[in-house]
Amino acid sequence: TSRFGNRVGLDFEAVKGNYTELTQFDYDEYSIKPTVNWEISEKSRIRGRLGYTSRDYKSDIEPDFDGFTGRLTLVRNPEEPTTWQADIYREISTLNDDEANYALIDGVSIAPTWAIGGKTVLNLFASYEQRDFQGGGQRQDNVATGSIFADWEAINLFTLSAGVTAQDRSSNVDRFDYSDVMAELRLRAGF
Repeated sequence: TSRFGNRVGLDFEAVKGNYTELTQFDYDEYSIKPTVNWEISEKSRIRGRLGYTSRDYKSDIEPDFDGFTGRLTLVRNPEEPTTWQADIYREISTLNDDEANYALIDGVSIAPTWAIGGKTVLNLFASYEQRDFQGGGQRQDNVATGSIFADWEAINLFTLSAGVTAQDRSSNVDRFDYSDVMAELRLRAGF
């Protein structure tokens, strides 16, 4: 850590995936990623984890992966009531999907936040992802997500949140296309 709050580091992760029933899905995964947190100014910073990931399966049934993964984030606080964060990323994820052992995800997102009153905050979120499923045929999905939420701090311990999230997924496999809209109402307690 520098006197300006800048930090650099190195993350190393090792994962051993062993399945008791489906041993053809056993794998070893290694990631090495240099990390950075750079304070560009008092109001802007960049965080990043960029590196190399290798996933090797014990059997030849599933395709191995060797390549670049990471996430780069820009956070901007131009004024006290307004902030935003933008991300660009490439990750490996299981996505809880039965069709593939993992998906390679390339994505971008932006999340602005506005304090619109003493106790109310408006949160927006938009993302776009290209998902390339590995090991489940040649499936590829494009997923667009958007949401808007308002948080109101009723009293110091309780926050009421209401919002809507919409998602559209198009796939080269017809049965995986969908669009949905979800409304949520949440009550959170902090102590």
